[in-house]
Amino acid sequence: KANQERFSQLNALVGELRGMILDLSKNVQRVEIASTKAVDKVESVQPERLLIEVRRVDAKVEALKANIESNEAMMNQLFEQIKNMRNTLSVFRGIEQIIKLSEDIKKDLGNLRKVEANIERHSDKVESIFMEFQKEFNEFNQLTSMYKALNSELQKLASQVDALSVKVNERAMKKDFEDMTNRLKKHEEHVNNILKLVTRKAKDLENTVNEALKRFKREISADFEARGKRLNLLIQKLNQLVENNEKISELLKLKPGELKPEEHSAAESEKANAETSTAATNTTEQ
Repeated sequence: KANQERFSQLNALVGELRGMILDLSKNVQRVEIASTKAVDKVESVQPERLLIEVRRVDAKVEALKANIESNEAMMNQLFEQIKNMRNTLSVFRGIEQIIKLSEDIKKDLGNLRKVEANIERHSDKVESIFMEFQKEFNEFNQLTSMYKALNSELQKLASQVDALSVKVNERAMKKDFEDMTNRLKKHEEHVNNILKLVTRKAKDLENTVNEALKRFKREISADFEARGKRLNLLIQKLNQLVENNEKISELLKLKPGELKPEEHSAAESEKANAETSTAATNTTEQ
């Protein structure tokens, strides 16, 4: 605000100096016209009085020239001060943007470290899930081997039953046949129970692995999507900062008085856009 007030005061002084210079140039033109008229009237006017008047006019012209030179020197000093203030403001603005950018980068690095920690934690979960899956798979293999052994035993019992049925037809007693039938039923029930257990274990293992993989995929995709949005926003800020610095440097290369009204309005609009983007960035961070 203080710099803007100083700029407004300097612009007012420059306007007053320009008005004074225009008035002085008009006075000089009037003096020149009066001197030409005086030359024409030399014959009709007394030479001594005319010489005195001319000397007075010359003295006024010299005084006006001195005033013009001093005013020009003052204007040059004012333009130099304005240029220095522009350079100072551009430097401070660039430093503020760099500080904000460094803070954003620090925050993003912290978030990336959190993401890395989450990834490591998820990798540990995946490793534990894999170990559990391997353990369950080993149990499943054991149950499968048990099932195969029981199946082979069941086949043996079936062959024995067939042999016994043949013997029963020949000479076996009814009690032995009933005992063998009961043993066969018990083995069959045991095999069915093992099959049910194997099926349930396989389904539980598959559901556990699928649920863990889905949850891990959701968490990882959400984290990376959020980080991607944050990085895109940071890249946009960098591009805006580079663009604003380039435009400001182009404006600072212009000499005093070379800035056109359209360019001045464009510079003001760019300044307003930069302030708006800065405010939006602060709001987003909060």
